[in-house]
Amino acid sequence: MKYPNWATPTLACLLAAAWLGACHDAVAPAPSSAAAPPASASSAPHAIAQTPELGPHKSPLTVALHGPDQVTAGQDVELWAEVEQLAGSKAQVSLSLQLPDGVRLVSGEPKEILPSGNAKLVRHFVVHVDQVPSTDIEAVASTQSMAFGAHARSAYRFGRPEPRFNEPERREKRLKVGGKDVGRPILLHPEP
Repeated sequence: MKYPNWATPTLACLLAAAWLGACHDAVAPAPSSAAAPPASASSAPHAIAQTPELGPHKSPLTVALHGPDQVTAGQDVELWAEVEQLAGSKAQVSLSLQLPDGVRLVSGEPKEILPSGNAKLVRHFVVHVDQVPSTDIEAVASTQSMAFGAHARSAYRFGRPEPRFNEPERREKRLKVGGKDVGRPILLHPEP
């Protein structure tokens, strides 16, 4: 039996589409829940909240280190690190806390391998501040698999403001493009 010239490619396309449709997982991602830090370090340090699938322009791994706005010497300080892993990876995440001179860990693990999977985890630490240092406490999270690797850092600055880049030099005259004002352009090569 001979098929018309158009039948074979059309049939192949239909079979491919059916096969791809059968492979698609129609399970909706679990809703995320906001991770508010517990009131004390004795609260459950291993809380896991499911997060939605990776969207555009999101990092596969993030870490945020939080603590009080003001710290004085001789004080015990509670810090918490929020680690979020996205992208469907089942790779393990390592979390480490790097302390500057004058600060020592009282409670919590300085290095830990976190459970794998898409989750937002919160870890609590208590540090004793002998003297307020001029450098930061850093939380570092890393993960890798055969296909990718990711590294995230966050710093607790003991109430110091976050460092900022200097504002670039701009031209005095505003720029119009297509009749629309786009503002004062940045000088790429400052004029003498």
